Amino acid sequence: MKPISTFAKFALLLLLTAAIGCNKDDDALPADLSKFFRMKTFEVGVIPEQRMVQVLFQVTDYDGKGVSSLKEEDFIVTENNGNIDSEADLRVGISSIPFELKTVLLLDITRSVEGLVPQIKDAARSLVESKLAEQQIAIYTFDSETNAVKTFTKNKQELLAAIDGIPETGLVNSTNLYGAIIDVASLWEDNYPLTASWTAAWSSSPTAGTMPRKT
Repeated sequence: MKPISTFAKFALLLLLTAAIGCNKDDDALPADLSKFFRMKTFEVGVIPEQRMVQVLFQVTDYDGKGVSSLKEEDFIVTENNGNIDSEADLRVGISSIPFELKTVLLLDITRSVEGLVPQIKDAARSLVESKLAEQQIAIYTFDSETNAVKTFTKNKQELLAAIDGIPETGLVNSTNLYGAIIDVASLWEDNYPLTASWTAAWSSSPTAGTMPRKT
């Protein structure tokens, strides 16, 4: 019988280790992902005269979907490395964030797309027709300059009328795309109020606490 080489022994050892590892993985119990929650804090507010701290946060599950079924007992609020006591009057509530979704349509009407302007306008109409109730839309066109066709509004009919009035012929042979993007980029600012979404508030010393999920 030929002696087994050192390399063969090493290879056999690796094979046995891999097989054992696979068996262990097969026997392991799957994680209960229904108990997995992720919390993201957006803003912390302090009201010193009321000795109150407010925290705006979002809770999502393993798949990143919002969770609305949690209750006050599902949270632990700590302050200065200790749990807040019963006198702190913890309140955890959920509500929707009031919002106005602002959208800018920036349409190319230069001579390079002269034959395509009707299609561009049709696409803009389609977006306006399917807009959300709280969505405000502004319409701008650009060639050598940026032109406001319609400032922000929720009114579909006004937006559709503005689109109808966009010229399709006699266009300028100059495209200032980058300048147009810069012109419209500062037309809105994203924000949300502290009084909405998941909010936790408690009366204590005016310092911010943290809220890990109860385990």
